[in-house]
Amino acid sequence: MTVTNRRYAPARFALLSALVRTKAFWQIVRFSLVGITNSAIDILVLNLLLWLAPPPTLSVLLTYNISAYILGALNSFFWNKYWTFRQKKHVVIYGELIRFSVVTLISVCVNSGIVWSSIVVLQPFIKNQFLLTNSAKIAAVIGTSIVSYIGMRLWVFEHSARKLQEAELTVEPLIPETLPQ
Repeated sequence: MTVTNRRYAPARFALLSALVRTKAFWQIVRFSLVGITNSAIDILVLNLLLWLAPPPTLSVLLTYNISAYILGALNSFFWNKYWTFRQKKHVVIYGELIRFSVVTLISVCVNSGIVWSSIVVLQPFIKNQFLLTNSAKIAAVIGTSIVSYIGMRLWVFEHSARKLQEAELTVEPLIPETLPQ
């Protein structure tokens, strides 16, 4: 480590330490863990369907993809509602379920679009159907996670997102606004 790097190390550590203490950071960590679980369900179900009945056409493969994605999304709803976004109410609110369904529908379309386009692009290079499908699926999972997070945080569970922002805005200032007299 050079002298210059040592001089800035405490500032970098302080910045990282401050980031880790924010609720938003841990919310993203929780969302990522739930997303990994959802992706595992999605990919495992897709591969199970591929193994049980290899798809004769791309449209059948996309039907498998949609089915697998929806099963992962159902897992997502409950884990994100009660753990990631910390909803206190243990009842499913109708409006929340509708918003979740809309975000899931958009995500399914994005996911299937990425799977389809990835297969079209990669097919000349990857001859193994299993490897081709899973490569396309992994690309789709990565691409869809951004759409899903934005939709969940800003619309589906927006009440929790608003509470999170308010909590971060009410952090006590380092310098008091009024000085003691």
